[in-house]
Amino acid sequence: MHQLRTRAKGVDLTLDDVSSMVMIAALVSLVAATSVSLPDLHGKDVQVLPSPASKGVVAFFVLSGCPNANAYVPEMNRLAKHYGPKGWKFYLVYVDAPANVGGLIKNARQFGYTFPVLHGQGELVKLAHATKSPEAAVFSPRSKLVYHGRIDDRFYALGKQRLKPRVHDLRDTLDAVDSRKPIPHARTEAVGCFIPRG
Repeated sequence: MHQLRTRAKGVDLTLDDVSSMVMIAALVSLVAATSVSLPDLHGKDVQVLPSPASKGVVAFFVLSGCPNANAYVPEMNRLAKHYGPKGWKFYLVYVDAPANVGGLIKNARQFGYTFPVLHGQGELVKLAHATKSPEAAVFSPRSKLVYHGRIDDRFYALGKQRLKPRVHDLRDTLDAVDSRKPIPHARTEAVGCFIPRG
């Protein structure tokens, strides 16, 4: 069987050699992707990043006692319902410190989150640069942060909100990725409760 050959910097390479090199490069790239897991409310570790089988990951960072975060639950659920079937992974991340898991379970049931609920203040919060509750972060399948900030501009100052948002920052980001268009803004300023550092 004849093999096609090529030369790279004076070295003879077969197609088998090139294919092997491509596979090795892909594996190295996969290992290099940041891997992050967080526990759910029942203590099971869930790998959040990377997420190569999805379009990307959307994480909402909230404090259970934050009024702004609680007011956004219906919109978070709507986003998960609309974009989840399109291939996006959604996670709610409680960042209460210290975490009272029993209280978080009660809070999650009370407000009716319809997508996976996790908790923790580890690497994911740092990668997302999350400082407020609620704050959204969008990661590529390879763990790259592509957007972080507010969900929309409904709350425009502490204690001040519009009846309806004028700008839907998170939706615009996901639509842009879905359409393979540039993301309008990689960062916006969230309005809410400051996330304590545990």
